[in-house]
Amino acid sequence: MNFQTVQRILGQLLMLFSVTMLPPVGVSLYFGDGHWQPFFDSFCGMLAVGALIWWPARKAHRDSDSRRRAGTRSWGSDHKAKLRRR
Repeated sequence: MNFQTVQRILGQLLMLFSVTMLPPVGVSLYFGDGHWQPFFDSFCGMLAVGALIWWPARKAHRDSDSRRRAGTRSWGSDHKAKLRRR
């Protein structure tokens, strides 16, 4: 397994998950309850951590397409063989 690829994807997922903190900020500001700050702080923190994880590995792209196709082909042929046995 390529560590940089995992690092890149993990950073992207953290940055994407940080966006889920924005709707509570909007709802809190809309209703004026004054509790928007923890959500905004969580958004900024997760975005920063995700960016720090993602940045060093942002150009790490591994060609896994050939392996993915090989796995699909072997599963398909195995699946067809099992159907023939029935």
